[in-house]
Amino acid sequence: MADNVEYNEQQNLQKHALEVQSQMHQRESQLLNQNSSENTEQNNINRTALRSLPESQALVPQENDNLKKLGIQNVELSKLKHFPDNIKGPQDFGGRFPYESVQHHMRQLDSTVRPLVEQGYTNDQFQELDRQHGLSNVKGLAATYSIFYGSDAIKAEYDSATNTYNMGDGNHRLFVAKEMGLTSLPVRIMNMPRYS
Repeated sequence: MADNVEYNEQQNLQKHALEVQSQMHQRESQLLNQNSSENTEQNNINRTALRSLPESQALVPQENDNLKKLGIQNVELSKLKHFPDNIKGPQDFGGRFPYESVQHHMRQLDSTVRPLVEQGYTNDQFQELDRQHGLSNVKGLAATYSIFYGSDAIKAEYDSATNTYNMGDGNHRLFVAKEMGLTSLPVRIMNMPRYS
């Protein structure tokens, strides 16, 4: 009799585990579909924002005094050193920078924000684009600008001995940038040499 009870409990546990697993797969599929449609919608908004620019603001990278004032440079990922190297995958994200959020802002940086910043766009102009296109404060272009060019920009110090940049923060963004195949990131250089 005890064997029968134990067998039934084991069967119930296995049945419950299969139900939970099925629910998790359904939720994962829902999230993937939601993220896919959200990404498509966001990409359409980004393309519309770019098309709405006057022709005089064609997206041709230029030397930008605004970036110099901000102390920002586009730095090759291979030259960025970060310690500790504790970001191994999506499981190491959370809190302030959830994995999906970092991916979202990295896509916006690459597709829209960086080209516009290279044309001299400022936070005020990104806020106006967000307002025009109904983008939220959390997922909008101004938020991406702030994360990469504003108060939350990645900060690093240049090491002339190794020709690399030692990052003080930005490990999550660096991980996602590498994962997405980007070759550089905007970085605020804290010890930029001053030229007269």
